[in-house]
Amino acid sequence: MLWFACGVGILEFICVICVRCLLVRAQQSSGEDTGTQALAATGFRRFSFAELKKATRGFAEEIGRGAGGVVYK
Repeated sequence: MLWFACGVGILEFICVICVRCLLVRAQQSSGEDTGTQALAATGFRRFSFAELKKATRGFAEEIGRGAGGVVYK
């Protein structure tokens, strides 16, 4: 009986690994950008460093610094 239980457990583990591999492969082959996924999940848009630099005029007009980083006007 113990051998049967071990066999079932090993078979279940192999099935879980196979399903996980299939899900990862499907996600990679979808070609969807991670930024698009973040937008869909949170509703917030991701900005590139170049976009932030342009929007803040080269990170000018610094107001202060805090634990979260620099704060700009």
